[in-house]
Amino acid sequence: MGLNTRGIFHPKYTSAVARVDEGAMTASVLIRRVNPDAPVGFDFASGTPDLSGHFIPILRALARVQPTSDVGARDFAIGNAMTVFQAVRIDVPMANRIWVNEDIEQQVMDGDQIVIEETAFPALQPMKQYVFTVRNPVNSANAPQWNFLCDLDVKSKR
Repeated sequence: MGLNTRGIFHPKYTSAVARVDEGAMTASVLIRRVNPDAPVGFDFASGTPDLSGHFIPILRALARVQPTSDVGARDFAIGNAMTVFQAVRIDVPMANRIWVNEDIEQQVMDGDQIVIEETAFPALQPMKQYVFTVRNPVNSANAPQWNFLCDLDVKSKR
């Protein structure tokens, strides 16, 4: 056995530290992936697109949502419309997450979406109507949580 084959942390480190992280998580989130094969219909009664089957759920977990010091808000031109994106970091614990769909590779990738389902924190209540798009999943081998750098399009709602 070589000297470099043993990790620097005890094997139970992640589960022991996860309890501390979960105490600061104030939201319950659903991470989903856009299904490119789903047809987009239109509900004429409500005047909105029918997106049923358009999203594939990946996992549910507790989360902490906080603004980042990345760039406050950046303007992007998409087609002829200007939109404003707010940079946000969403932390999800490594322990106690529930994989919803076994057919999907159990990994969160760029372009996946995060929606807040429930929150006990009053300041996050307005955020339940928005969709966060994962821009950069920051992973670490020994971290007790996943850190997702996300963009929030403040002009679009779910």
